[in-house]
Amino acid sequence: NARSGEVAEIIQVMSLDAKSAQASMNFQTNLMDTKNALTPYQRAMLSIVISVANDCYYCAHAAARDFAKEADNKKLAEQMTLDYRKASLETSDRVLCDYAIKLTLAPQKMTEDDIDRLHEGGFNDEACVVATQVISYVNYLCRVANALGVDPEVWMMEEPEDWMKRKGKDFLKGIE
Repeated sequence: NARSGEVAEIIQVMSLDAKSAQASMNFQTNLMDTKNALTPYQRAMLSIVISVANDCYYCAHAAARDFAKEADNKKLAEQMTLDYRKASLETSDRVLCDYAIKLTLAPQKMTEDDIDRLHEGGFNDEACVVATQVISYVNYLCRVANALGVDPEVWMMEEPEDWMKRKGKDFLKGIE
């Protein structure tokens, strides 16, 4: 993986279009790795939720690795790769995850009420904008990984087919 000096599989695939890959990496650095209105924990949490909703094994497990470090809780990260609704989350984090699910799976149904729910959950306008950008960016990565068949990293232990059987379903239920 990239942390040990190797190039991540998704970057290898995207590097066939070097300019776009570099732009994507720059955007990721600015959005995900620099201080903004969401905490690193929240950004990593959103990454898992979106990846699971998109059935993206690669992105879900890559995000879970980052989230486990941010949360200092590997068990919670593993639970999040299956179904965030069953994880022990703060109310504000649950509101953020619900927003991510709706924007990911039913973007045409988004309304001002969805932003109002974020505000009620304690998120200001800047956090709403950052959350929307994180969600959109991770959706992009999931689509690239799924469409181009990015191979799992060597450290991703569970077989993708087994994960698909165990992960949650019907994430929009109760959100719309």
